[in-house]
Amino acid sequence: MFSIKLKLVMNIGFIGTGKISESVINGIFKSKLKFKKIYISKRNARISKRLKKKFKKIVIKNENQSILNHADWIFLAVTPKVGEKILKELRFKSKHIIVSFISTIKLPKLKKLIKVQANIVRAIPLPFISLRKGPIPIFPTI
Repeated sequence: MFSIKLKLVMNIGFIGTGKISESVINGIFKSKLKFKKIYISKRNARISKRLKKKFKKIVIKNENQSILNHADWIFLAVTPKVGEKILKELRFKSKHIIVSFISTIKLPKLKKLIKVQANIVRAIPLPFISLRKGPIPIFPTI
């Protein structure tokens, strides 16, 4: 178990912009969470443009590294194959809180790919997350 120091107002980043990211982002905007901006990748142009049009705090970035450079919390929402390919190229910071939605990359391997001592959790956001309903399995516990 680890502790997380929340900034009063933070920036959030999403690597991968598919249905899961869209659902989580919709849930965040319906919540009372305080944040400055949400940085998203343009990976899925249709979804990223729809989110940008819907929420003025969304910023679309061309490069994944730029998302890391701007965000405090990083959500990894890519397929395992894409994750294996791109994570080793990114430069994470120890200050990042990393939430992985990548189903088959276990915590020890994720730590090796990320290469810094950061707080990392795995979560399984189910589709009803956008409604802020239901449980979200998280490991390790926060």
